[in-house]
Amino acid sequence: MPLEIETKFKIADPAAIRRRLLALGAERIGGGLERNWVLDDAGGGLRRRRHLLRVRDGGAGGGLLTVKGPEMGGEFKTREEVNSRIGSIPDFLRQMEMLGFKPAWIYEKRRESWRWRGCAVELDECPEIGCFVEIEGGPDLIKAVAADLGLDPDSRLNDNYFDIWLRHLAASRQPGRDMVFPADSG
Repeated sequence: MPLEIETKFKIADPAAIRRRLLALGAERIGGGLERNWVLDDAGGGLRRRRHLLRVRDGGAGGGLLTVKGPEMGGEFKTREEVNSRIGSIPDFLRQMEMLGFKPAWIYEKRRESWRWRGCAVELDECPEIGCFVEIEGGPDLIKAVAADLGLDPDSRLNDNYFDIWLRHLAASRQPGRDMVFPADSG
């Protein structure tokens, strides 16, 4: 069973984290704008069961389908995760719609992907909610990478972007909507 074990840290200065990764000798894997469609049925059955069905377009042609199971508890966010490559995103979204699954939430982020100590380290810039470092790997490695980057272990978040976004909307008294960059933000 493939497990995703991860945590996030809200950061004020992504450039400082980038400099730290470079100084450590981390490998930059790539980066760019990601667009994600979270799919669910009309009654929100997947979310109610704490499952996630997501399509991600990372801009490299085709997409990535991700299915995640419920969180398993523990020190870090841990879930079963299965990924599959898909060809045409519009065709796949139409297929899902034919089966009763439509986009329930669309979100974007500008993501830089790095590898350090066997962990995936992602620098994410999200519309309105700011910047985050996401570290994915084994629990001890996550702790070591966070320490290498000077991140306070007490400030880690095991929340997903949807929950962070909902809190932001509630705090700023905004209606529910997708988390996307303005069309002119490039």
